[in-house]
Amino acid sequence: MLSEIFKSRARIQILRDGPGGLLLEGFAQCLSEAGYATITARKHLRAAEHFIHFINWNDRPSPPERKLNKQSLVRFERHLSRCQCQQYSHASPQKVVHGVHLFLNHLRDTGIINLPWASNHDPALLSAFCQWMHQQRGISDVTLVQEVEHQRRIDLLYGQLRGRHPEALACKG
Repeated sequence: MLSEIFKSRARIQILRDGPGGLLLEGFAQCLSEAGYATITARKHLRAAEHFIHFINWNDRPSPPERKLNKQSLVRFERHLSRCQCQQYSHASPQKVVHGVHLFLNHLRDTGIINLPWASNHDPALLSAFCQWMHQQRGISDVTLVQEVEHQRRIDLLYGQLRGRHPEALACKG
């Protein structure tokens, strides 16, 4: 599947021969089957590659599957704010983290890793909205997934703000 997303044979070989080659190949297939645009799939794969590079550089002795955990993700997020890795673009850290989340979700869903992520059960209203958008507006599943992730981040931020500064979110009348 990497060959459907990347054109350069040398680039494909580098990815396949790297420490997470098989993991990236499976992720590429997942992104392709989900209908991601080539450019978007490429960005998510680059994010996953950067994450694998980061965990291998920091925790060398064990294989990538044993180092893929929440602690690594937290360290990677901190790394992005000061990243000097020359082979990776310094794109929006939020987009890179989103790509890594997709990668880790793929690995968890395929049974490669066992991560106790928080439940992603959507509230009934959000599920109904997604169904309506799909049926009435013809929005693709890929777009809906991206919108739901965006909404989850807003909800998380709102919850964090409410916990730290409840007075800032109080209605003033």
